[in-house]
Amino acid sequence: MLEALHRACLRAGIATYYHDVWGRRVEVAPAQLAALLAEFGFGAHAPDDASAWEAELAAREAAQWRRALPTVHLVQAGEPLRLPLRLAADVSCADWSLTGEQGEIRRGSLAFEGMDERERREVDGQWIVERMAAIADGLPMGYHRLRIEGRPEEALVIAAPPRCYMPGQDDGGESEPRHWGIAVQLYGLRSNRQWGIGDFGDLAALAAPAARLGAQAIGLNPLHALFPHDPGKRSPYSPSSRLHLNLLYIDVEAVPGYRRSTAAQQRVASEEFQARLAALREATLVDHAGVAAAKLEVLALVHADFAAAAPAPGDPAQAEHEAFRAFVASRGQALQRHALFDALQTHFHARDPAAWGWPVWPEGFQSPDTPQVRAFASEHAGRVDFFAWLQWVADAQLQAAAARCRDEGLAIGLYLDQAVSVDRYGSDAWGARAVLATGASVGAPPDEFNPLGQDWGLPPLKPVALRETGYALFIDTLRSGMRGAGALRIDHVMGLTRLFCMAPGATPAEGAYVHYPAEEMLASDETRHLLQRFGLLSYRLLYFEREGAAFKAPQAYPREALAAVSTHDLATLQGWWSSTDLQERIRLGLFPREATALQQLADRAAERAQLMLALQQAGLLDAEAVARALGAGELDADATAAVHRYLARTPARLMMVQAEDLLGEREQANMPGTLDTHPNWRRRLSLSADRWSAQARVCAVAEAVAQERPARMDAAGAAPRTRIPRATYRLQFHEEFTFDDAIAVLPYLARLGISHVYCSPIQRARPGSRHGYDVVAHDEVNPELGGFEGFARFTRALQDQGMGQLLDLVPNHMGVLGADNPWWLDVLENGEDSAYARFFDIEWQPLDADLAGKVLLPVLGDSYGAVLDRGELKLALDDTRGALSIRYHEHRFPLAPASYAEVLRWAEGLVDDAQVQAAFASIGHAFAHLPSGDAAREVRAREQAMAHARLVELLDGQAAAAPALRAALDAWNRPRARDALHALLEAQHYRLAFWRVASDEINYRRFFDVNELAALRMELPEVFEATQGLALDLAARGWVDGLRIDHPDGMRDPAEYFERLQDGYARRVGRPRAGADAQGRPDRPLYVVAEKIAAGHEDVPESWAIHGTT
Repeated sequence: MLEALHRACLRAGIATYYHDVWGRRVEVAPAQLAALLAEFGFGAHAPDDASAWEAELAAREAAQWRRALPTVHLVQAGEPLRLPLRLAADVSCADWSLTGEQGEIRRGSLAFEGMDERERREVDGQWIVERMAAIADGLPMGYHRLRIEGRPEEALVIAAPPRCYMPGQDDGGESEPRHWGIAVQLYGLRSNRQWGIGDFGDLAALAAPAARLGAQAIGLNPLHALFPHDPGKRSPYSPSSRLHLNLLYIDVEAVPGYRRSTAAQQRVASEEFQARLAALREATLVDHAGVAAAKLEVLALVHADFAAAAPAPGDPAQAEHEAFRAFVASRGQALQRHALFDALQTHFHARDPAAWGWPVWPEGFQSPDTPQVRAFASEHAGRVDFFAWLQWVADAQLQAAAARCRDEGLAIGLYLDQAVSVDRYGSDAWGARAVLATGASVGAPPDEFNPLGQDWGLPPLKPVALRETGYALFIDTLRSGMRGAGALRIDHVMGLTRLFCMAPGATPAEGAYVHYPAEEMLASDETRHLLQRFGLLSYRLLYFEREGAAFKAPQAYPREALAAVSTHDLATLQGWWSSTDLQERIRLGLFPREATALQQLADRAAERAQLMLALQQAGLLDAEAVARALGAGELDADATAAVHRYLARTPARLMMVQAEDLLGEREQANMPGTLDTHPNWRRRLSLSADRWSAQARVCAVAEAVAQERPARMDAAGAAPRTRIPRATYRLQFHEEFTFDDAIAVLPYLARLGISHVYCSPIQRARPGSRHGYDVVAHDEVNPELGGFEGFARFTRALQDQGMGQLLDLVPNHMGVLGADNPWWLDVLENGEDSAYARFFDIEWQPLDADLAGKVLLPVLGDSYGAVLDRGELKLALDDTRGALSIRYHEHRFPLAPASYAEVLRWAEGLVDDAQVQAAFASIGHAFAHLPSGDAAREVRAREQAMAHARLVELLDGQAAAAPALRAALDAWNRPRARDALHALLEAQHYRLAFWRVASDEINYRRFFDVNELAALRMELPEVFEATQGLALDLAARGWVDGLRIDHPDGMRDPAEYFERLQDGYARRVGRPRAGADAQGRPDRPLYVVAEKIAAGHEDVPESWAIHGTT
């Protein structure tokens, strides 16, 4: 009865159920689904009115088929543009034009004769045919507009880079070092000159002390525009506009023209005004109303003089006027509308304090495109100009602060924050109601921290409408957030894939998740590990990074991440330790039951003990220090530094330290679930930034983090010296000789005069490997040897003995053919569509046409037919992952997604439940119809992961599903199904073969003739970084003094590889490479030796950036 409603939800991206934090399935009430659909642009139908929903779905489908072009199409920059084109069946050709961002136009023609049809549909009595049209060979990065001559619509073509930008990768080089920064709430900064709130002048002044502490970034709360008429609406995450800036952050006395405005200076100098400023500066909390009144009063005087001036050519004021006019022109309609909104809102609010927002303005003013609004803009042009001028002033001061950060050498500079949405009654909502569901609210379902859930009072974007407008508002918002920024935090980034939304009047317990097209919005995927793959850093908070009850070890954090102890919505470190946050929640009645509060207090006590245990196990605190901390009501400077050092050791590219934690403050910036009962967004720091470096706690924390994450050095700074070993001793690690075992022999080696130990490969190898040269994960330290934590202990022990170490690197190949190399398994599963297909040196189009698109796997102990007949090849299921594979002894070969449909079809026939039958069919169809091609890899990975998740959910949630699938697998594995199993194997991206045929037929390059070692394409920058990054990071950290390179002759260009090693190290330590020396040898900041087998007639090239051979 509700099927049509659910299909409408599917089209709108609204999930009909979700699993809460406790793992329970929560079904969304039909009435709430219908209400959300109405808010997102669908009709207002009763939940069970199937005919109405069917009619609307049919109308939307028909409208989609009437369009010749898709609204939006995503392609990777530089790749060919191919997209679906829908035209009448009798149309034989079409002309197209493609306009780039700079106005350049490409033109071409398409002839449809012989072009394959993908689908056809009858619409309005006419047959429409969909074909895949090849438009252009390759597009530069950017936004392009595609039109078909004679058609009214156009397609936005997004040519996106393969990864998000990373500092230092403009030339395709390696990544930057692991940086750290200081996170501040800008309003909370203190200084003697400010007007009671941190401002852009304070931000610029913070750059120097931050740089001296070793920080490379300054993180900020959102700086978005709020509400000048109502300063009490102070949440930076509920702005009026994300396109513009908060006027209260203007440093009034630094405004151009302030020194020329006699009226402004006299007002500020008056005794009454100085008393107001003194009170604002001394206040414990920010007085937003008082600050706004003081600043806007004086800024109005400055602007009046600015607007009335007619500066002569050459006058400094003339350049200011020209800069303002250029700013207004560059910001266009968005600035004009925002300034007009502020002028209207302050106008109506001055007349009637109950005029709280545009919904209560006179009807003729509730949209920006009305005659009444145009008349107001003309009559009040001076007032509109004032608000536009304020935005120019704010932007200029923010850019000046960003420049100050660059001048101080901060590698990242400003790290800005973009709120998840806007206030429903603000400027953006007034101007963009077509794409904002202003009646709905964004929030979060009930969880342990907020048992009642959260309603943030923010309107979500309408996914369908947003796409139809070419994501204009989203693109403009991103661009605004990036101005002056070295990094951008997107608040609630998973909101780009889904947001938890509530219909008007609904509670958080009644909400539903709404899904968004993330691959087009960010050229990325919704799953966390794929966000990392595409260079979007995940956000990892110490409080939540656990493995069971234990805190996650530093090495277990991902590399593509930002790590922090806490954030603005959570307790500070001192507040967490003292349970100040829980006490405040109890006082405010935020727990639904007393038992819940008591349980959280008990849990916190256990968590404190677990944190201390983690620090002790990491060697950061001894037992006495742990006991002292557990017995105290607060963490002392040493314990605070140990916590931050622990986090600083993670591989995460960026770590942020809260200013509150530097200063040891207990109160947090914001308490979710409160409005006026807690001083949210008002707390000021206890010390001005120029006094931080004199505080023991600040210095202890900064020193601990900086030691783990040293700042890059400029050419004038002290660069790390290349350490040349005096005498080395080889250590062969394996599961029976670990890092801890090696520590025991170090004193003996030191007495022998050994300067460096030469370690066998330490990266994760095949389980049980005795040599380590069969690496399967280059970004992990082998857990069989002790993992990263054991390696850290070993490194400290070496340093205690005054010794160093060299690492043995294996760049030429990886261990494959087992079930333990995730890259290789992905290639076997997805073939040429795998993200790692280019990582390995595979001949995808060999001379043997039967192997086209396949990898030959010589793993069988007998001929293929004999092995198949004996039943040694079995179809198996990993029900925890929803993954099917072929098993052969210890080997696991994943099934291609396209093969799932046939396997699930067998299961479908073994179950009577119609719902389960339909689910098997639907999941099989999803697997079978994944997109292919380089441009579709992101979409494919997302849809593939969703299909696996659906299968897991079906097997867990429907009692009849798992037995049916197991019965189907049993049937596949029976002797009478050998032909079917053979056909299934023929459809895979690999061919299983007798090991003896390897020398004749194998189509992947090996290490010599070792089938288990597949060669890597180290010439590709992405392969180099993925495999060599960990070792270079350890060298830059000072843990490793040099590298021994295994068999460089196997690589396509050893010389290029050695240059990349030296460049990668130099970048990480901030040491610019010098030119060649007097003998013509390249600069070699990192000690590198190569295993080079030189023939009698052969010399090692002196052009290689190495120090010698082994």
